[in-house]
Amino acid sequence: MQMDLLVVVANCLNGVGALASFYANYLIGFGANKTRVFQFNALCAILMIMGCSMLQSWPTVILNVLWLGVSFLGIKETKSPNGVKWLTVVLYVLIAWAMHAVVTGEVEKAGYLMVALFFVSYFMFSIKAMSKLEYLWWSTVGTVLFIPHLLTFNNYSIMIKEGVSFIIGLVSMYPLYKVMWQDRQRA
Repeated sequence: MQMDLLVVVANCLNGVGALASFYANYLIGFGANKTRVFQFNALCAILMIMGCSMLQSWPTVILNVLWLGVSFLGIKETKSPNGVKWLTVVLYVLIAWAMHAVVTGEVEKAGYLMVALFFVSYFMFSIKAMSKLEYLWWSTVGTVLFIPHLLTFNNYSIMIKEGVSFIIGLVSMYPLYKVMWQDRQRA
């Protein structure tokens, strides 16, 4: 019985963290204040570290520890050092490797690979080496490959968060693509 209470409390913490994350995702696509994005992502990370630790969902804990650290880089408005664009190649390798892991049933490995993808893309976004649109694209694709891990470890609140984040990501990309295409037509 106590284990059930633990799962409920953990998923409540993750759920509140997810709400902070939803607002941060909304701000990426529709808000002008980037510092707020990083502040809400830091709050999300703190709550999810607690909740996911209780569920022993270690890839998600690791992701949120890294997320918290990178959020502080964004809050401090850290600038990109030269030469970090090569990390985009790393993102493609991680996606390919994770797709293979999901297809072969290695969902835990896929979870860790998506942690790396989320970290690299968020890091690039926080140091301004990646646009909002690029960040939303990588996060949206990564979300799909992270869901099998979350299902396997009964991490339902994070799975729901990722599903809603996926939808927010798709909706947020529309106005950014629209601006991009309008700029190309004017050029």
